[in-house]
This record gives sequence, structure tokens and C-alpha cells, in this order.
Amino acid sequence: MNGLRTWAAAAGLALLAIPILVEYVDRPVAKFSNEIFGHFTFVSEFAGTPSFFGPLEILIAAIFVLRRIALYPLAYPDVVLAQCEISLLTTKFLLSPLKLLFGRTWPLYGHPSYLIDGVYGFNFFSAGPQYQTFPSGHAASICALFGVLWTAYPGSRPLYTAGAAAMAIVLIAGNFHFVSDVDAGGLLGASIAAAVIVLWEFITRELQASAE
Repeated sequence: MNGLRTWAAAAGLALLAIPILVEYVDRPVAKFSNEIFGHFTFVSEFAGTPSFFGPLEILIAAIFVLRRIALYPLAYPDVVLAQCEISLLTTKFLLSPLKLLFGRTWPLYGHPSYLIDGVYGFNFFSAGPQYQTFPSGHAASICALFGVLWTAYPGSRPLYTAGAAAMAIVLIAGNFHFVSDVDAGGLLGASIAAAVIVLWEFITRELQASAE
């Protein structure tokens, strides 16, 4: 219950921060990041990297299959792997319609964009790759994974925090996303992870109760 309250408080703050970031933070940070990091070649190359969803899903599924091939008994790690996979797949399923709903243009890598074309804002229900920056898929995927691991293996929470923070810094500093895109993506992934854990525990309790 305490964990759920903590998540609800953090999610509420992240949600309230979005309009503030959109209005006052996104544009100056995008300009600053472009001035500082825009000339680095590796930054522009990162723009071509695929979403983290595919690699993460394949990795988790492969680990689960290898455990079955090795004939390990079904145990706690298998539950965690299943929760991670469900969290990632659900996030992926919801991400596309949300991007379509908000239809936001990119800071730099796309046309129209803010830094190249001076275009900034949301174009609701606009389809196409130029309107897919909000929420961030990279931030959503890593938080969907770390959100499950945060509860499953709390001893490694500093590692999860550092990983999520590193991803956020790269996305923002490289102008792949606005700050609010990353905030919204993290909120989406973490919220789905929390929902998966709560629903899993509820179903497990109900099955145990019905078996008694």
C-alpha cells in the first residue's frame, strides 16, 4: 500500500509537470541542447536507433525460453519475466494511439520541427512520422521495464534510477525529444508497470482463494 501511494504521488507530480514543461521548459532546453551538443556526430547518429521495445521484448522472451530449455522449475524470476513482457507489450500497444492523439512535432529530427522550421505544438489526431514525439517511446519502454524490476528487485534501485536518468539525458540533450515528451513517456511506462504488478497480485490472490 505504501508503494502504491508513493507511485500515485510521483505520477501525480509527473502529470502536473507536463503543461508547465510544455509552456516554459521545452523550447529553451531544446535551444540550449542544440547549441551545446548539436555539433557532435554521435548525437545525430542516435536519432536512427530503433525503439527499445523490440530488443527488450526479444531479450526477455529469450531468457524465459532458455530457462525452460534448461528445465529450471517455474519460480520467482519467471514471474518477473512475465510481468516485464506484459508491461512492455501493453506500453507498446498504447503508445501508437497516444502519439496519434497528441500529434506533436519533433524538436529537431523531423519536418516540420521546432529548431529547423520553427514549428512547435500539438496537432491532435495527426498521423505520420512527423507527429510522433509525444510521449517518448524510448522513455516509456525503459520505465515499463524498470518499473517492474523496481518492485521485484528493490536492491538494484540505484541502477534503475541511473539507467532511466541516463536515457532521459541522452534523449533531451540530443534533441530527440522535448523534456515533456520524456516525462510523459516515463509516466506512461511506469504507470503500466505498476498496473501490471497490482493486477498480477490481484489475480494471484483470487486464484489461490478459489483453490482453497
